[in-house]
Amino acid sequence: PEPTPPPAIFSPLSFWPQEDALWALGQVRLPAGAAALEGVTVQVDLLDPAGGVIATGIATLAQDMLAPDDVAGFGLRFSPPPPPFASYYCHIISARPAHVPFYHRNLAIDNILARSLDESIYAISGQVSNRGKDDARAVHVSIILYDDAGLVIAVQQAPVDPPELHPGETGLFSAELLPIRTPVASYHLLAAGRRPTDAP
Repeated sequence: PEPTPPPAIFSPLSFWPQEDALWALGQVRLPAGAAALEGVTVQVDLLDPAGGVIATGIATLAQDMLAPDDVAGFGLRFSPPPPPFASYYCHIISARPAHVPFYHRNLAIDNILARSLDESIYAISGQVSNRGKDDARAVHVSIILYDDAGLVIAVQQAPVDPPELHPGETGLFSAELLPIRTPVASYHLLAAGRRPTDAP
């Protein structure tokens, strides 16, 4: 039997046509009460007016774990550019139940500075503090930018310096993103890391 797809809510996609490719950006949310997932891979099918698939793209989320009520962004590239399409269909094609204790989410983001550097570059920086009782390793910040319609226009993951934060310690992150259109109306940030393998 086919495995039951995990529950997921996809936001409308943004498309960015280029001479040699078509980019699609979006996000997925896991409903409250669902089981946390890791290793999530999504598929986007572009459909003709009759519902036939004319192109397929696959991407992994720019976030290691998708917990209930989380949103995670993704971007994928169709190359060469597909023919004109009438609609599209998004779904999760693979995921594993997350080993939640392995992930460190007790991290706070403060002193955020977000600004446009010019017409094409959007910069965002800030501090990440470990509010937990365990070390946080491989700490990073997942970033999603939105336009005024709430559509995803950029997705990126930024490392934190230093990448390991002891309890009470603070690190810095910064990123320069290239949104597919401007202006940027809002953003979503999520700090995450991993616990030491010997943590309880």
